Amino acid sequence: MDSLNNSIFQISTLNSVESSKALNPISAERIYFSGPYLLQNWSMPDSVIFYITNNPSSAKVYQKLVQICKYFFIKNPIIIIDHSNKFHVFYFREDKELEAALEKIVKRILSNISYKFWVTGDVIGPTSKIISTIFPRIYKVDNVECLNFTFSNLYNENDSNIPLEKLVEALPKLKKLIVSQDSGRYFITSETMKELIKIEHFSKIDYILFYGLTDTFDIEAFYDYMKKNKHTIFSFRFSRQISVAYKNRLEEIIDEIIETPNHDYEVPRFTVPDIDHLKLSKVQKLCFAK
Repeated sequence: MDSLNNSIFQISTLNSVESSKALNPISAERIYFSGPYLLQNWSMPDSVIFYITNNPSSAKVYQKLVQICKYFFIKNPIIIIDHSNKFHVFYFREDKELEAALEKIVKRILSNISYKFWVTGDVIGPTSKIISTIFPRIYKVDNVECLNFTFSNLYNENDSNIPLEKLVEALPKLKKLIVSQDSGRYFITSETMKELIKIEHFSKIDYILFYGLTDTFDIEAFYDYMKKNKHTIFSFRFSRQISVAYKNRLEEIIDEIIETPNHDYEVPRFTVPDIDHLKLSKVQKLCFAK
């Protein structure tokens, strides 16, 4: 709780912004600081300063810049969210009082100033109501290795679903991906698998779990990719709502996996309602055989 309170304090007072002024109705172009200031006489060309301001090489470098001079924050206002102690980024357990306080603070801060967020943590578990406010303003994500969408949805500003492939594409260090299609969550579309395999770092993900899958999931695109996959462990759990034709195709794929004498690819794990448990058990053993 103390660490979260400190984070709230840092957000509300970041870079010596005078809280009472920063939270007043001001335009996005005007940010007020307390304390004295001087006009800068840069030793480098303005074009170089402009590039440095808008393209900081790391969160640490950006923090140094804004500590040196308020100009950099005014021109490129970024809030660094640093959870280097391995806590989940944006993950808050059920605490209605804390949730309400966070939501109020974030809305007040973001309502008038075009802040962006630079995430340097390693996990995103977006269960908080404030996530829908923060995510559209994310500037960069450095170290996220685990993405878990078990209980959450993310939407664009027009209330459309954000395609899963867009999220994966933005996380080059991703190692674990868990996505639920249950309860009306629709991250996975008919195009998802085709788009995922186009992403260069997709093949480097260690573990992927999709559950609640329906006929929408392109099993043929996955089947083609499966036979080339030598790294990722896939685990698929299918909904009882899949059609008979789709279930029959899954069973054909499972039969072929079982009948193949040698597997030079990672065998996926399937959970499919109403398919022979003995077959599923054989596939499961193949998964652990390597």
